[in-house]
Amino acid sequence: MLYGKPLNYTVIRTFRCLAFATNVQPHKSKFTKRAYRCIFVGYAFGQKGYRLYDLEDNVMLVSRDVVFHKGVFPYKNVPSPTDDYPYPVCELDDTLCSKQLSAPTFPSEPESPGTDLDPIIAIDTSIVDSPAPVPRRSSRRVSKPCWLSDFVCNISHNSTYSPVITSITPSYFEFVAPISALREPKTYLEASASPKWKFVMGAELSALEANKTWEITPLPSDKMPIGCFVGCLN
Repeated sequence: MLYGKPLNYTVIRTFRCLAFATNVQPHKSKFTKRAYRCIFVGYAFGQKGYRLYDLEDNVMLVSRDVVFHKGVFPYKNVPSPTDDYPYPVCELDDTLCSKQLSAPTFPSEPESPGTDLDPIIAIDTSIVDSPAPVPRRSSRRVSKPCWLSDFVCNISHNSTYSPVITSITPSYFEFVAPISALREPKTYLEASASPKWKFVMGAELSALEANKTWEITPLPSDKMPIGCFVGCLN
């Protein structure tokens, strides 16, 4: 008993026995192998499955759909390496090793008179930098695609300078300058302080009443009113 439960011996397999893992990959053809020829090497950690070694692809894999042959061991008859040398070894006689070998003597040659050698001429091997060839540019005329014939592309401005602020007339400058200075009110108190915003709010409420967008009803006792903000620009 382990952890208060009986052990399950059905999952115990013989190590290094022959096993065939089913090929579960989809879209197989009729020439695809249906199973992988493997040997059982253990159990996978963290997942349910057997760890197998593929004998053909030499890779490790994990599979649950496995057929075991517990009496077949592919590596049972593999010959073990031996240290025996296959060729006969000749034993040397100890008397040959004990003899002292005399150094060979060579006949002395008569000294020849010195000969003058020609002086060595130094050759300049410096590399002369040659200018790199300039790539040839195509002289063909470049035209835009025919499907752009109905579009206006790459229109150049006639003027040679960009417009600057000095070219704007004083009257137009006075009209444009206040645009960036306009500030939209954030609260009702800020909007009610401006006569223009009061006029806009009145016009908006009149339009809502004319269109019957809202209906004025008494507020129930268990309800609280909520605010409504309508942004308008005059």
